Amino acid sequence: MSNTKQIYDDEFPTHFTEQPLPKIIRPSEMLRIHCVSVRLNGRELQQLNQNRGSITKGEWLRKSALQQLPKVIPEVNKEAWNKLAVAVIGIGNLTVFLQRKKNNTELLESELNAITAKINRLRDALIGFNQE
Repeated sequence: MSNTKQIYDDEFPTHFTEQPLPKIIRPSEMLRIHCVSVRLNGRELQQLNQNRGSITKGEWLRKSALQQLPKVIPEVNKEAWNKLAVAVIGIGNLTVFLQRKKNNTELLESELNAITAKINRLRDALIGFNQE
């Protein structure tokens, strides 16, 4: 038992790396010396844990109180994304068609109707109009 070396918390990281940790120096007005405790019921704690993600509870509460939380980016609506992609592909196909058509040839009425329909579908997809 006398052969074991006691490792204290402040020595622990340097024991493996053999390099001292850098000292973090903050101006005195930046030091956080005040402590506030809060009591939550089970539902509130569950909601806190869902909202905070990987941030610690205390840090999340501090940022929340100071209105410094990171912006939440919603997930992509895959169904709307797919509908928009189909509409954009249709517009791309029309663009290729019009580029291949000779300059001096006028569009047929059916071609104009197809272009109008594709543009209307793209417009509806962009504004979120559901044609179903």
